[in-house]
Formats: sequence, structure tokens, C-alpha cells
Amino acid sequence: MADPVVSPVEIAQIEPLAQSRRQLEALLEVSEAIAQQRDLPALFHELAERLHWVVEFDFLTLVLHDPVRNVMRLHILESRVPTEKVAGRETPIEGHPAGWVWQSQQPFVVRDEDTRYPVFLQHLRDAGVHSLAMVPLTTAQRRLGAMGFGTLQPQKITDTELTFMQRVASQVAVA
Repeated sequence: MADPVVSPVEIAQIEPLAQSRRQLEALLEVSEAIAQQRDLPALFHELAERLHWVVEFDFLTLVLHDPVRNVMRLHILESRVPTEKVAGRETPIEGHPAGWVWQSQQPFVVRDEDTRYPVFLQHLRDAGVHSLAMVPLTTAQRRLGAMGFGTLQPQKITDTELTFMQRVASQVAVA
């Protein structure tokens, strides 16, 4: 018996379903990791390993609002590439996309051609970063900060990827 022929239309329908399934499985794994891991750096390392097969990124960041000093502070940096550790770096709310995300509760996507936040963007370019998505990190009780997914390769972050990142951030916020 001959192998069944799959038409391009059928392939186009199967691929989004397979991607949705991978995303749902990854969200379950994120929940499991959060339930098992209480150390944030270790949690981010584990999340990075689990999320790489669903969404492309070279580093994850966690930027939290410090209500006492009213600044945004980088707490976690999980990276595939060697980088100097910058955890603890503080920036004014107005001078960083994470501050905008924290205030507006909207995602922020940075690409090469972006001109907002010139000092921050120059720092990204110097580090070789081409794309960055920051999504709100929020619980039912309060706004915490932002979670960032960055790439060293120029790429468009799709709406589907952005939605997935937001779902991951919603789970991480609870941790």
C-alpha cells in the first residue's frame, strides 16, 4: 500500500496544531518547574531549557520594580551566550522598557529599527542583541515587573510567540 499523500493545505493545517500542542506541553512543564523549584536563578535556568523548543531566544531576563527606590532592577539573566553578569543593575522607570511594561501592562517588542529608549537600545546593540520582547509580570494582587526574551539574531517576534511569552510570564509571576 502506498504512503498517503499529504497536500500543502493539510501540512499548513497540521503545523499550527503541532505548535499549539508544543506550547501547551511547555506551559505544563513551566507549571511543574515552578512547583518544584524555589530558587529563582535555578528556576530560570530550568525554564530556559524547557522553553527553547517552543520559542527562540538567547536570553531570559526578570526585571522587577523596587517600590522603595522606585526603580526597575534586573534580578535574573539566563543566557545561552557568555555574558558579564549584570544582575542588580538598576534603571529609572522612565528610562527602560521594563518600566513602561510595568506601568502600562502591555508587551514591548524591540527590533533593530526601534528608536525608543536610545540609551537602552545602544546597550542592547553593543551586546549584539537584535530582538527583545518584554511582557508584564503580574499577579492578581500587584504588578511586579517584566520578563524579557531576547535574541542575538534579527527576527520578527510573532503574535503567537508573544502570546505564549505572556502566558509563561503569568505563571512565573506566581512563583
